[in-house]
Amino acid sequence: MQRSKNVDSWLAELDPSVRQVAQEIRGLIEEISPDLRETVKWGQPIYSGNSEVSYIGATDSYVKIGFFRGADLGPSALGMDGDGKN
Repeated sequence: MQRSKNVDSWLAELDPSVRQVAQEIRGLIEEISPDLRETVKWGQPIYSGNSEVSYIGATDSYVKIGFFRGADLGPSALGMDGDGKN
């Protein structure tokens, strides 16, 4: 299967039931951090500045936002939960 080269085509390939949620997350990222670069890397949208900051992941039944160094954001204070080491 061909992987998407840009976020617009990645979104178009999503199941309609999750596409709207992914588009909303994308819009929030762009609104909050307009200076981040948006690319598709590892099969998903990646947002980066000096390094990777966040990503959007999706399946047919859910959408998630992840942070590459989420532990540095103080997840317990923000009410976030995660299973990665960072």
